[in-house]
Amino acid sequence: MEEKKTPISSFSLSSSPSPLPPLTTTPSSSTPSPPPPLSQPESFSETSEPDSDPSSLSLPLHHLDAFSFNQTPSQLFHLRLCRDSFRFNSLTSLAYNRTRPGPPSSRFSSSIVSGLSQGNDEYFTGIGVGSPPKYLYMVLDTGSDVVWLQCAPCKRCYSQTDPVFDPRKSSSFSSLPCSSPLCRHLDSPGCSSKSKTCLYQVSYGDGSFTFDDFSTKTLTFRRSKIPKVALGCGHDNEGLFVGAVGEAC
Repeated sequence: MEEKKTPISSFSLSSSPSPLPPLTTTPSSSTPSPPPPLSQPESFSETSEPDSDPSSLSLPLHHLDAFSFNQTPSQLFHLRLCRDSFRFNSLTSLAYNRTRPGPPSSRFSSSIVSGLSQGNDEYFTGIGVGSPPKYLYMVLDTGSDVVWLQCAPCKRCYSQTDPVFDPRKSSSFSSLPCSSPLCRHLDSPGCSSKSKTCLYQVSYGDGSFTFDDFSTKTLTFRRSKIPKVALGCGHDNEGLFVGAVGEAC
């Protein structure tokens, strides 16, 4: 995710982004040809090298698109968007059911938009942060265990489209003590020697990182408010982050 970090002046905030266009396919009168056979890599052959570990197992990996024959590049792209949207809705439903059980009609959701038009190949979602809610765009990242956003005052921050979130203006902002279970469950927990409050740190493979307060806030998904959601409030953030205010998992 080292490129120069540039502001995106054309990226405007909307509390209800446009939904993804439906996938449409044109039926063909001819019988579709079968998909090409998938080649078997050498690492999966029946014979193994003499010095290989007999207790290890190697399996070939094939992209799902390899089985979507007779599809145009545009159709394949829309299929990926539909799969990602379905995955996101499933994850948010699971998270909601674990924390606040209720009937299906009370579940929350948020629209997803592509960041391609903003020079970012990731997906964004609009979330209201704090009380009163400030609607901000955040990158969807299911590979991270921490939801975080940039917070004022900034020590070192990258350029973003939306104003930097100021926790001092949110009535629902609350720092977590170092002894809290949420703090102990972090992969890399820390503790402020001055305030005795929890600190988080997330580092990425490209060298990007975010660091500072781990706290709770109210998040708003359209009309649904979820109180006391733990997320990082980063005052020190550097790396290949483009446009979004932070990341949501």
